[in-house]
Amino acid sequence: MDRIRKRFLWQGGGTKWTKISKPKKKGGLGIHDLRKMDQSLLCKWWWKLESTEGLWQEIVQEKYVKQNTIAQLKTKPKNSPVWNDLLKVRDWYLKGRVTIIGNGKKIDFWSDSWCDNIPLKERFPNLFAVCREQNCTVNFMASRSRRLSFRRWLDEANQDSLRKLKDLMNVFAVTDEDDKPKWIWNKSGGLSPYTHICL
Repeated sequence: MDRIRKRFLWQGGGTKWTKISKPKKKGGLGIHDLRKMDQSLLCKWWWKLESTEGLWQEIVQEKYVKQNTIAQLKTKPKNSPVWNDLLKVRDWYLKGRVTIIGNGKKIDFWSDSWCDNIPLKERFPNLFAVCREQNCTVNFMASRSRRLSFRRWLDEANQDSLRKLKDLMNVFAVTDEDDKPKWIWNKSGGLSPYTHICL
């Protein structure tokens, strides 16, 4: 569909599709890129899974999520095609979603954005590379008094990074409440049906 629309619009002169698909406020024609719209709609299913309750959420939690965090889920041949399609846009969703920490049971310690707008594995990549606990929750780390173990001795630079990581962790504490998602590209913090994903 997008190819047909591009050919039609390009016949009149060579205006780039990237400009045409920009919002009118940014100098474009406001014509939506259908691929990005599809990705946006799929991302909104992730938001519904995390922020609302219902029969669909219960089925997905029981069949696919189980005790894992969203960041830990993997594509498998036995998954339904729809679920694997959702997994394809999961990383885009996680870029725009931070988590307000509660009990920490649904937050991946390294891969989720919970103490900053970027995951800890991106902020401290060298520590993540040698850490033994690469797939654990914030709740799990809290139960271990936030002690990390590593596969080898840390040099001076990594020791300094570890001190910074511990200082960052000390600001946050788990509670009895559920973890809550927050959308950073929307002033309200929510992902409404009319919110566009910044892809």
